[in-house]
Amino acid sequence: SDTNAVVGKGARINQAGGTPGNTQSVSVTAGNDVSVTNGAGGLFLGLAALGGAIDVGIVRNNTTASIGEGAVVGAAADVDVHAVSRENVQSTAFSSAEGAVGIGGSVSAWTLGKKLESTYDTVSTTGNDALQLSSHDGQSPTYSDFGSYGDGQANRTDASTALSSYDADASSPTGSMLAAGIGDTAANNMVAATPGSTEVQDAIDSDDTGGTTAEILTGSTITAGNDIRVTAKERTDLKVYTGGVNVDAIGIGASVGVAQVRGGAVAHADGQLTAGSLLQIESESNSDLSNKALIVQAGLTAAAAGVATVEDHSLQEAYLGDGAVVVDAKSVDILATRSFDEFKSHAEEIGVAGAAVGASVAQAKVFGSTVAYAGDVQFTQAAAATPQVGDVTITATSLGNGSASPFARADATAAGLFVGDGNRADAIVKPTVDAHFGAGNLNGKSAVANLYGDLKITANSTAEPDAEGYGIAAGSTAVGVSQTTATASPNVTAYVADKATVNLPGPAGTAISIDNAGFEEFVLSDGQFTGLSGNGMTADPIPGWTVTGDGIGTTNPTTSQFPNEAPEGFNIAHNNGSSSISQVLTPVLTANTVYRLSVDVGNRLDTDFPGYAVQLWAGDTLLTEDNNQLNPTAGTFEKSVLT
Repeated sequence: SDTNAVVGKGARINQAGGTPGNTQSVSVTAGNDVSVTNGAGGLFLGLAALGGAIDVGIVRNNTTASIGEGAVVGAAADVDVHAVSRENVQSTAFSSAEGAVGIGGSVSAWTLGKKLESTYDTVSTTGNDALQLSSHDGQSPTYSDFGSYGDGQANRTDASTALSSYDADASSPTGSMLAAGIGDTAANNMVAATPGSTEVQDAIDSDDTGGTTAEILTGSTITAGNDIRVTAKERTDLKVYTGGVNVDAIGIGASVGVAQVRGGAVAHADGQLTAGSLLQIESESNSDLSNKALIVQAGLTAAAAGVATVEDHSLQEAYLGDGAVVVDAKSVDILATRSFDEFKSHAEEIGVAGAAVGASVAQAKVFGSTVAYAGDVQFTQAAAATPQVGDVTITATSLGNGSASPFARADATAAGLFVGDGNRADAIVKPTVDAHFGAGNLNGKSAVANLYGDLKITANSTAEPDAEGYGIAAGSTAVGVSQTTATASPNVTAYVADKATVNLPGPAGTAISIDNAGFEEFVLSDGQFTGLSGNGMTADPIPGWTVTGDGIGTTNPTTSQFPNEAPEGFNIAHNNGSSSISQVLTPVLTANTVYRLSVDVGNRLDTDFPGYAVQLWAGDTLLTEDNNQLNPTAGTFEKSVLT
């Protein structure tokens, strides 16, 4: 499905003049939520029993929030562009075949985002993975390509033939013939009511890509008094369960589960961007992925295989496009993140027979890309006399601290006179993780960063994949093999591209002294305060500062007010919201000079936040102010910076 929230091409928002309130904001938000619980099952009984259960699913949701080309959007407070999607899928496939000769299998294959890869190789460490089960020295049946079994089940040919193998129109029908007649009707109904192999294959082969996108397109002009935020977030829960139980004289069984995540989250901005405080471009994917395959086989001769594969090929991309201009922003954050709550694959095979052969394969693999960058952009307009952009942070994180790492476990158990079993578990992490500034002037544009703050570029991946294999082979003649592989080899890069220009502040400027800047002239004990009416307010409750109004002073905060107490030193100033403090500095401000005033603003745990304002004046002229642009979490401080 498609979900779109759009400000159209050339639109003009809040451009008619007037005086908006301080909280005026523009929000463009698209949300998509899909939940699927699906199952397939089959129970087959008879002299010769063929059983199978197939559950194949593909989810391609496109969720887009967009400000179109050439749009002009303004807001006194914030401009937000948010795209959020959630996909919750649970698939279960179970089959059982019981008879003198039985073949049973269950297959569940789900992909979220793009086409389902149809070839699988247990040895492969690339993106196209799956299963090849070979014979054990000719002593067991061969499944050279389990995909062919899935195709047969999707076609229903074998199942239909098995159900209609007797002539129900005979002149003296036996009980088995009557049963076959019922089976014949069931086969016809199954053929008529379910999709054919062509429909399934078309769905699998389609290259349509789902994803979550938040964007500000080229030629647009966005102006916000506070923040501009462009955010694409995707949450995925995908759980696949497959199982099979076969009890036969001669039995062949397999249980195969495949879970793939593709698509991803993309957030980007172009055009001319002006933010009074923060410009943030953020892409985030968070997933909970698990796959469990179980096969149980019993009889005189048994061959069984359990396979579980979990793969993530998704893309997380956050960027400022070539030609974008950031006119003003105290800070710019470009963030791309991929994390997992769980990433687990577990395959288990149990075979009990006179002659038993079994195998289990579990794979948990991470590929895809997590990328954050600013292309050939300008931070601060070329015509500006001084830098107007502060700190720029570009960060790409794939499976960072706090994220679960891939885990694969394969169990194989075989018991009998002649026994052979094997298991293989692979946990592989091979994503691309990239953060950079500049595109190498590929489009005839230049990447220029004129900053009064810092440029920080970080790419990281700290995954620790784990693979475990457990095998038990018990018999007069027994052979068992276990193989595990855990590989972490992400491609991680962070750089400034060729032909990019970065101008950071030179040696630290001259500090302008502020009298009693940390309110430490008289250090108070924990919980002690000054400046409240009726509580011994002094004539000058904050030395060095001019106090206007009541209910203002200094305090040494307790942990019940701020768990980490003061951000530095011991004391802080307190204000009930209706008073103010001010100080006239000795130096005279001069033209063509950048001044920065930093103030930590705190919100106490034990009372309501009354709001605040921080102002910088030159004589009677207000140069700049922060009027409630921050909203600190209760019990914390945030830094207000005026430039």
